[in-house]
Amino acid sequence: MAKDNLPIYKITIDPEYSENGEDLGIEQIAFTSTPAIKVMGHAFNSQVKQMIFKDNVKYRIVAPALIPMEIYRKDDEDDKEYYVSFSKEEIEKIHSKFMKDMSNKDLFNLEHDTTETVPAYVLEAWIVDNPTKDKAYSSFGIEVPTGTLMVTAQVTDVEYYNHLVDNDQVGFSIEGYLGMKLKQQLNNINMNRKTKMNALPDGE
Repeated sequence: MAKDNLPIYKITIDPEYSENGEDLGIEQIAFTSTPAIKVMGHAFNSQVKQMIFKDNVKYRIVAPALIPMEIYRKDDEDDKEYYVSFSKEEIEKIHSKFMKDMSNKDLFNLEHDTTETVPAYVLEAWIVDNPTKDKAYSSFGIEVPTGTLMVTAQVTDVEYYNHLVDNDQVGFSIEGYLGMKLKQQLNNINMNRKTKMNALPDGE
């Protein structure tokens, strides 16, 4: 539940909200020990380890990349507090564009360090339609809301896979240019904002 009196910005890849002509969408996915789903203030906070599946034989990692939710953010520069909102409809658009534009080259990095690429590729990505019947739950034991974007990463280096697992860096956090449009109006102010979301915050 969002805090009272804080604005909510709806995440969008509508080109209208690209201030400088950037191509909105996912650019990379970071393997991280602190995925944004840990800081939602919802029940996911205590279930994050249950939302990740590791296959130690095939060296695959399955986890949600985007979940329909509202996430609290605080800008360091102006100390402004607000929420960003991911709708299941927009996640579906992001997923579709991601799959269309996807290139296996340097798709994954480690902890949002673009110089630290991970030897992995997207084996599959899908949108959850039915949380209790979807293979996210039936095959991997991960229960997430309708509209969640799930990703299976195939790590191609066994030693690197073991490094990720040993350091609990098996969550996913997206990177890319994403537009934001004001979802609710406060004090009769209506404004549009856009940000480069290198990483969703870890709740500090």
